[in-house]
Amino acid sequence: MRAVLRSLRSTPGVTVFILAILTVTIAAATVTFSVVDAVVLRPLPFDKPSELVAIAHDRGDRVMAQARSLSALQFLALGDGMDSLSSLAAVARGSHTLQGGAEPERVWSARVSAALFDTLRVRPILGTVFTADHEIAGNERVAVIGHRLWQRRFGGDPGIVGRAIDAADGQLLVLGVMPEGFSYPIVDDRLAEIWTPYVIPDRERQPTQQSSYLHLVGRLKPGASLIQAQSQADAVRGTLATAEPDRYTPNSRFSVTRLDEAVVGPVRGWMMLVLTAVALLLVVACANVANVLLTRAIDRARELSIRAALGASRARLASSLVAESLILSSCAVVVALIVASWGIEATKASLPPRIARAHTIALDFRVFSAAVAAAIATGLLFGVFPRCRCRERISSAS
Repeated sequence: MRAVLRSLRSTPGVTVFILAILTVTIAAATVTFSVVDAVVLRPLPFDKPSELVAIAHDRGDRVMAQARSLSALQFLALGDGMDSLSSLAAVARGSHTLQGGAEPERVWSARVSAALFDTLRVRPILGTVFTADHEIAGNERVAVIGHRLWQRRFGGDPGIVGRAIDAADGQLLVLGVMPEGFSYPIVDDRLAEIWTPYVIPDRERQPTQQSSYLHLVGRLKPGASLIQAQSQADAVRGTLATAEPDRYTPNSRFSVTRLDEAVVGPVRGWMMLVLTAVALLLVVACANVANVLLTRAIDRARELSIRAALGASRARLASSLVAESLILSSCAVVVALIVASWGIEATKASLPPRIARAHTIALDFRVFSAAVAAAIATGLLFGVFPRCRCRERISSAS
């Protein structure tokens, strides 16, 4: 080991050059992987996420189906006509301005049907959630709050359950606190921290007064398929279109999509492309470093031949080059992780809005493990070729 370190110190310029190349590429790979892992690769944080579906009104005008909302009447019709779903929930965005603290705070919220929590199979860590009995005008002044809000504004007080909190539009009785990390809808720029019951306004039960603002999420029954759910949604759309032909274009449909595809699909392609490009950049960097080390090894051929004549085995001499490459890559990954921690925060701030789960991007154990694995892989990759060439030269010198 001392011989390896002495060898690296003997050519400081080459050593610094290699460390710089490896640091930049490993840091770039770490930042990219942290983003892709959090947004694309990890499954949704719900029980059996493959059973969850999103329903949107695709109006056939080439706008993303996931962005097209439904009306209350469409929600009711789909709930009645899709027996392939065990539950269907409606979600409408909103906000509340909380009062009573040091200063008012605007908090993003969501009005949701009580079925949401059963659909996602998520339970509160304190208290309970609201039920269908709260989806009646006059009973809806209750709320479930998020873990971050509970910690930030109420100091994690377990006595928050059963207490009324002041909002600009009136008091809300807190029924429960959701687990840490729970958020729905799953977007980054407006994370809901309060959930209140969705009550269908009387006027929106009339066909002439429909407003489209609901996002629908459901869970397939065991054994039900996405194709079956889509067929039933098409049948519901056909019935509604017959009653209201002016509201539905010939190309429109109720699109049933797996929730993970609806959330991740719009960004999966370009994110995986960026990850592939960075991986190729890492390979190119390894090739460049291998060439530098090969040139350095050739320059040291006389030294290595003398050491071989003094009794050092060829395997030991050649393996010292791999040890050098592993030390270089290990040092580079330490610096790269520091650089990546800054790069991750900068990347989160620069990502386009509405990127799902962008708030979960972090230098966590998975990302750390991937960075260490990349360092070992690159060390071996750019160390093997010079080692092979070095063994050839030692053999010929012997």
